[in-house]
Amino acid sequence: MRKTKIVATIGPASDSEVIMGQILREGADALRFNFSHGTHQQHLIAYHRARSLIADTGKAVTLIQDLQGPKIRVGKLRDDMVTLEEGQEVTITSRRIIGDESRIPVSYEYLERDVRPGEIILMDDGRLRLEATAVVEEGVKCHVVEGGPLSPHKGVNFPHSSLSSPSVTPKDREDLRFGLQVGFDAVALSFVSSRSDVAALRAEMRKHGAIKPIIAKLERAACLDNLDEIMGEADAVMVARGDLGIEVDIKRLPVLQKIIISKANSHGLPVITATQMLESMTKGMLPTRAEAADVANAVFDGADALMLSGETSVGLFPTAAVRMMHEIVTEAESFAAGVKDPDLWRRRDYQGRDIPNAICHTAVVAAHDLKLENIVVVTMTGQTALDVSKFRPTSAIHAFSPDRTRSNFLALSRAVIPHHCDLPGDFEELMNFIDAQLIEKGIAQIDEVVAVSLGLPLQQHKGTNTLIIHRVGHKHRLKE
Repeated sequence: MRKTKIVATIGPASDSEVIMGQILREGADALRFNFSHGTHQQHLIAYHRARSLIADTGKAVTLIQDLQGPKIRVGKLRDDMVTLEEGQEVTITSRRIIGDESRIPVSYEYLERDVRPGEIILMDDGRLRLEATAVVEEGVKCHVVEGGPLSPHKGVNFPHSSLSSPSVTPKDREDLRFGLQVGFDAVALSFVSSRSDVAALRAEMRKHGAIKPIIAKLERAACLDNLDEIMGEADAVMVARGDLGIEVDIKRLPVLQKIIISKANSHGLPVITATQMLESMTKGMLPTRAEAADVANAVFDGADALMLSGETSVGLFPTAAVRMMHEIVTEAESFAAGVKDPDLWRRRDYQGRDIPNAICHTAVVAAHDLKLENIVVVTMTGQTALDVSKFRPTSAIHAFSPDRTRSNFLALSRAVIPHHCDLPGDFEELMNFIDAQLIEKGIAQIDEVVAVSLGLPLQQHKGTNTLIIHRVGHKHRLKE
């Protein structure tokens, strides 16, 4: 079983019934719908197509709505291209003008208020580098440190500025309203800088009466000082290496990736590693050696999921990209399983945690000591499955939950196999039901031992407080 999950982005190359079906069969555990592109109608058609295909597979798949966020871009330019020369002076302005070599419009209304002299402005994925020298009425005067050609709509980054733009834009609010009505399982929030950004999105959800898990995309330098508080608010995080790799010195990016993943593991949050993982497969059938190593290293770092972006949304070989990622991840996990003492629960002190954490930790220890292939969790909210997953057991984690959204969301978490179902309220009936499911789905055989974590009394939602070492097919009763 592959434990690390695969997220595939849906786009023009993959939104057909044939290709989307192939991507799911090749092992995609989540599908990302990028609302930076496409119309609501296009997303709606793709969404319903995905739901139909997923139903045919019989497995849980997370459908993610990815909001565009406050992306800042270059405005209109004369002749659709200007060239900035190193050493020249240029003015960046929030005014809606037609730009030229001396004045560049950008889509950020708070530009003149937020940018200060001495701060760096990056354009076109960091290819152009400007330093602010003065703020005047008509804009921000800058010195061109690294020049080059510049086209309209290229991205603009302010790695050293404290930006006051709202994290949820008017477009995001409209897209969110649509997404909540449609029924996406999770919402990804772009350009998260602080805990308040995540809280603002959740408050917006409450206005519509539907709360979905939030994935905080970590792609601004400002987020690095607030990782713990962001992880305390979000339901998952994404190492969005595209913009993050622009806003920080590129040599820091590999280390930051490891830091973010490690912190997410400690918080028990699913963490997705994203951007250019198999970029060469956008146009070719094979990745580079460096890309294959990058995917494997993300597995070794402890990522729950790895994401394909352009490879599956606009690439020539979307199905092959998913297949290749599956094969690289499987190989990496096979190697990691043979490394001495790989278990996360051995390397950290978990004393002082609450009862549910202690039970989940003990389930992983018991599974290790008894060499169990399967851990079963009964969970109302999905939290118990996340708490077991964060200890990184070698066993598969089968999560039985009556909440469809939460059950689908668990498909992002390492080693978790969600099972959405109505759960019996009687303990003996529940254990019989679990046995029947394990046997019917070929997960376990009669007499096989599994660890079962759950909360008793049943259906009182008091948290996980019980661990049962259970032999499949044998009656298990509670003593009065």
